[in-house]
Amino acid sequence: MVVNLQQCVIGNEGKEVMHDVNLQVMQGEFCYLTGRSGMGKSTLLKTLYGEYPLVSGYADVAGFDLSKIVKDQIPDLRRKIGMVFQDFRLFPSWTVKRNLTFILEATDWTDKVKALNRVDEVLASVGLSDMLEIKAFSLSGGEQQRLCIARAILNTPELIIADEPTGNLDPQSSDEVFQLFQQINQQFGTATIFATHDSRLINDYPARVIDCVDGRLLEM
Repeated sequence: MVVNLQQCVIGNEGKEVMHDVNLQVMQGEFCYLTGRSGMGKSTLLKTLYGEYPLVSGYADVAGFDLSKIVKDQIPDLRRKIGMVFQDFRLFPSWTVKRNLTFILEATDWTDKVKALNRVDEVLASVGLSDMLEIKAFSLSGGEQQRLCIARAILNTPELIIADEPTGNLDPQSSDEVFQLFQQINQQFGTATIFATHDSRLINDYPARVIDCVDGRLLEM
């Protein structure tokens, strides 16, 4: 089990946002996280990757007990989680290669040959092999999100957390990016929590749906 939340209270800056949160996500499972704005989706995701502290309850994410985790352990938690955001969070003036090698350097890849080989592998898996030296700002929105996915899987995470990753994309690019998430989920067995408002994606690509409603999580 990659995510196991039991009777959790989730909050932000001392304010309770969700309560009685129970969520189990198994290895290799793909699930949508839905709900209206303000219902707690982003707060929940930020708690899972350690940006917000757990208010109370039991929460195990990728082997880390969030009720006991200390600040120095957060980087270790995040090495086991790949994060993809709506706003990309790339270094736009850096090349595709540099956006990825920076992450490897920050996560203690000291062998430059192995690091470059890993960059080649992940770019091939997201269809950007021929864009190694192109600067990120020159990429289309869909290509930038592919680069973000490549960044997320660099360290072979147990869990991918995607917070509205298709929110800024046109329908065709959204489908292409979503299919890439599915491919990674199926090929590598990476558990995936995919937050979205896009009912079209949910209808076209059915999977488990977890809805944030009135401070609780409900299975749809």
